[in-house]
Amino acid sequence: MRSATRFVTTLAAPTMAAGLGLFWLVGGDRKFAVIALVAVLLIYAANTCQWFARDCLQVMVVVHLYLGMAADFYHTLFWFDELFHVLAMAWLTAIFVRRFEALGLVSTSVLAITLSLALGAGWEIFEFAIDSAFQLGAQQGLLDTNFDLIADGVGGLLAAVFLTVSPVTARSAH
Repeated sequence: MRSATRFVTTLAAPTMAAGLGLFWLVGGDRKFAVIALVAVLLIYAANTCQWFARDCLQVMVVVHLYLGMAADFYHTLFWFDELFHVLAMAWLTAIFVRRFEALGLVSTSVLAITLSLALGAGWEIFEFAIDSAFQLGAQQGLLDTNFDLIADGVGGLLAAVFLTVSPVTARSAH
């Protein structure tokens, strides 16, 4: 299982992202080509993380690139963007907060929600930066950004519930 996962994360996922980016570039869609390039870089950057964080980041990049962008779920399914934000932040937050075993219920909850909001704000700043540099249209306006941040907070809340209800399961896989 580990070797199959390693193959996907080191070769298959970045190759698919690069191929899709090349397809978009040849087709004249600079926006998606740049996004695919960023996805390849994120996949390789994620390889430097511990296995549980690496797999999480790479799954999120692939879901974003293929379902959100290529399959156009961001535009055809009105709820996809918010669901992706909720689940991605819940997963990322749970991964990082579970490292702090000594925290109590309130501290775990505050850390989880705060971390998810900080990660979400960082993502929105990243979207703003790539929009400013490449005019990609990643941000769909203030309303979209606000709903994304609310969804990030909900993801943090889900992570907090998971971490406090199931502390042994959530924190034992270091």
